[in-house]
Amino acid sequence: MTDRYWIVTKVTKSAQAINTRFDDSRRYTGTPSAAAKKAMTYVCGRIGKKVKGRCTMTITVQEIDYRDEPVYDSHDIPILYKYKIKRCVNRDENNEKGVTVNINGKSVTFNYKTKIVESYGRVLLNNHLKNNR
Repeated sequence: MTDRYWIVTKVTKSAQAINTRFDDSRRYTGTPSAAAKKAMTYVCGRIGKKVKGRCTMTITVQEIDYRDEPVYDSHDIPILYKYKIKRCVNRDENNEKGVTVNINGKSVTFNYKTKIVESYGRVLLNNHLKNNR
């Protein structure tokens, strides 16, 4: 099975019209929803946001090939998916921050959980619609 690669094309915070800053050169692998979750973790925690608690954003990902060129469907439309994602603090049964699990004999603590609140599914680019009318 070949890997699918995704880049983030747009990130907006809820109730804001302006795009949020993100790294558009970073590639993510897997399904579009998995790539959006990975991007959410990266945007909330690593790119100047340093969000400590709850964080909700709308993220649009675009499929690219191994040469970083957009992938198009049979109608020459780029493949994009849009998700509204929420990241919140992960609490254990004692209501303490972080859930610790053993992976290959090592303790790993997960401080946050990422959840897709709403999936908009496959979306079309506005400029692509204008150019093909």
